[in-house]
Amino acid sequence: MCSLSLCLVSVTLLRMTGAEVLLPLVSQFSRANNPAAPATPAPQPLFRDTFRNNDTGWNLFQGEKAAVALDRNRLTLTVTGPDRDVWATAPRVFDDFRLEIDSGLLDGPSETSYGVIFRHQDDDNYYSFEVDGEGRFRLGKVLRGQYTALIEPSPSVRVQPGQALNHLTVKAVGPQITLGVNGVEVGSFTDRSFASGHIGATASLDGAGTGVVVFGNLEVFRP
Repeated sequence: MCSLSLCLVSVTLLRMTGAEVLLPLVSQFSRANNPAAPATPAPQPLFRDTFRNNDTGWNLFQGEKAAVALDRNRLTLTVTGPDRDVWATAPRVFDDFRLEIDSGLLDGPSETSYGVIFRHQDDDNYYSFEVDGEGRFRLGKVLRGQYTALIEPSPSVRVQPGQALNHLTVKAVGPQITLGVNGVEVGSFTDRSFASGHIGATASLDGAGTGVVVFGNLEVFRP
């Protein structure tokens, strides 16, 4: 997990220089300790993936309208709209956890949404937390194949819009779900539909065009 100041510096650099900076930022995002901070042991993750290989067992595929690939230390999701989404899950099950991941829109329309799915039972039952290129975030639930918005798309100054890097956090403890973007809490919700499940990455596009989203530095901790 990066410090807020480091996140903001990285995002500022991205806005200054364009999307070409996003690739090295996602693959080399620094976690250096603040030298002025007390020397306390850092929490050890329950699970970590830097996407250097597919030892985790992500469900990779290449389709006409959607694709999931691994290359250059990042997980890449490609989705072609309209009304299309794509996701990849890791075969690891968690109940209560705190998840951290770097993510960003590499190319495509600003309405492209991207983020994480969690407590995934199967492709018809899970939660999703997404941000989009227009600076909004949302929380949703798919139950028996039907999507319900738990938090409607909401603008937030914490979400960096356009082709930018966003560090996402999900904390799930029992029915309480807490969401964070770039080190700051942006929303919470209570729901008892799913108590545990798989984690994963997702991207979606309601309009026309093709969105390309990248993910890096996935870590899961005890809450």
